[in-house]
Amino acid sequence: MQSAMDKKMSRRVFIEALKSKDFMTTDQAVARLNKRNYWDDEQINDAILEFKKTHVRRMIRQVKDERGRPVFANIEITDGEGETRNGYMQVALFDVEHYRQVIDYNIKCAQHFIREAYHYQKELRERYGKQVKLPFDAPAEEAVA
Repeated sequence: MQSAMDKKMSRRVFIEALKSKDFMTTDQAVARLNKRNYWDDEQINDAILEFKKTHVRRMIRQVKDERGRPVFANIEITDGEGETRNGYMQVALFDVEHYRQVIDYNIKCAQHFIREAYHYQKELRERYGKQVKLPFDAPAEEAVA
């Protein structure tokens, strides 16, 4: 037996609400679903919570000090029960271990993006015979002899 939510948010209801022979934007699709009362309260509350979390993460990334440097950084801590948790801390409150974590994380990110740049450079060369000079050497695992 289907729950009320399953009936309300079924594929059938979704497809019926969006039936159209015309082009439809996402905003128009949402408006049509709104008219059909497609969304339930729990789903709306979950969406609001996710929006709030996204907003906090975005603001944390955007807040800079007078030198243009981030005020917050993501770090890992071990709580009183031995559980590892990710969270944010003001850089002004960092100790040596916090700096090590952030430096290690940024090195891993840099390595990832260098590999990505090399991949796209290689793909460009293979697809179009064109070459873009990279301002760094290829990663060791990607280097061709």
